[in-house]
Amino acid sequence: MSEKEETSGVRPHGSPLQLRIRRDAAKSLSRLSKKHRHQVAGRVDALKSNPKPHDSESLTGYPGWLRIDVGEYRVIYKVEGGEIFIAIIGSRNDDKVYREFRRLNIG
Repeated sequence: MSEKEETSGVRPHGSPLQLRIRRDAAKSLSRLSKKHRHQVAGRVDALKSNPKPHDSESLTGYPGWLRIDVGEYRVIYKVEGGEIFIAIIGSRNDDKVYREFRRLNIG
C-alpha cells in the first residue's frame, strides 16, 4: 500500500476495517466474565470483515450508528471510512446503554 493510501484513509478492496474501541467500552469488556468477554470480543472482531451483520439494527435518531446483541450484552458502534468505532458495550436488559450513549453526545 502506498503512503498516499495510508494517509487518505482509503483501504484496499476486501481488506478488513480497523477497530477503535472507546476506553470505557474496553473497560466494560474487561469486566465481563471470561466466557462473555470471549463471546463479545469475537463478535466485535467479526465486525472487521462484516460490519453490518444480518442482526445489526440502526439506532433511531442517530444516523450511522448501529447495534448488535451478543447474548446478554449490546454493542453500539459506527462504521465510518475504514474504521469501526465501538462506543458502548453494556447489558442489553436495561436502558442504561442508551442513557450512556446519549450522555456521550457523540451521535
